[in-house]
Amino acid sequence: MPRLLPWGNGWTSVFTLPIHPKNEPDSWRPGRLTAWHPVQQWLRATVWLLALLGFVARVAAAEVTLAWDPRPDTRVTNYRVYWGYQSRTYTGSFEVGNVTTTTVGSLVAGTRYFFAVTATTPEGLESDFSNEVDYTVPLPPLVPPALQVQAGATPGEARLLWTANADSAVSNYRVYWGTQSGNYTGWFDAGKVTSAVVGSLTPGATYFFAVVAMATDGRVSAYSNEGSYTVPLPPPAPPELTLLAGPMTLQTETTAASVMLAWKPSPTPGVTNYRVFWGTQSRNYSEWYDAGNVTSAAVGPLV
Repeated sequence: MPRLLPWGNGWTSVFTLPIHPKNEPDSWRPGRLTAWHPVQQWLRATVWLLALLGFVARVAAAEVTLAWDPRPDTRVTNYRVYWGYQSRTYTGSFEVGNVTTTTVGSLVAGTRYFFAVTATTPEGLESDFSNEVDYTVPLPPLVPPALQVQAGATPGEARLLWTANADSAVSNYRVYWGTQSGNYTGWFDAGKVTSAVVGSLTPGATYFFAVVAMATDGRVSAYSNEGSYTVPLPPPAPPELTLLAGPMTLQTETTAASVMLAWKPSPTPGVTNYRVFWGTQSRNYSEWYDAGNVTSAAVGPLV
């Protein structure tokens, strides 16, 4: 009965197999012993899926390393590696010589491969297939979008723009946001678009955003670069101005008229100053000064 053995990031199983002539008739099936069988005992062999290596640059290909234990039978001088796209249906093979490891390359991303190994002798004898191992080549990771955050059409909106992913399987972009950097408390799926508007933002608050690309095969990219937007505070409500008295006489080097102005304080929190404007035409002010955080001021001298 096979038993699983750990090997790095892969796995293996111990199995037994006989040696049989390569030119055995089609009706012969692996595991059947014949009278002329040259081997007196079943041989033991092990095949390992050693390492799942990374993607080769610029091509959707990968490689995988296979390893097996050596045969104690001294007649074995070569091993043949079989591979295919279906279990126990092999479409290709190659000989590796009298070694116990080999690397299979040019594997296509997203494809599942099946492997088995046989031992051969110079006389043309070939063992049954080893235990079978399979490997699905991982699809390449999705490239994270590049994000930009801009002010929206209204003060309470932020407009997000990001780069499109070139992977044809990408079908959605998910937008994350929060009020702390790297800590996103909300998200929504924007669809297969490259921009979105986030609204109903609180004045004075700073929001942080990130976007991920999502593919139909379940892959999700890492977060994009983080963008932030501080929602501007609205301008303070204007004070209500009253002309308290005038004209008045100010004692300066010359006698001139002045007026006393008073206004109600603005209901907007945080107001620290009132600026007084005046001029000789309506709504066309040629002079101004800062009165400070008060609710009355005198303007003069006036001509």
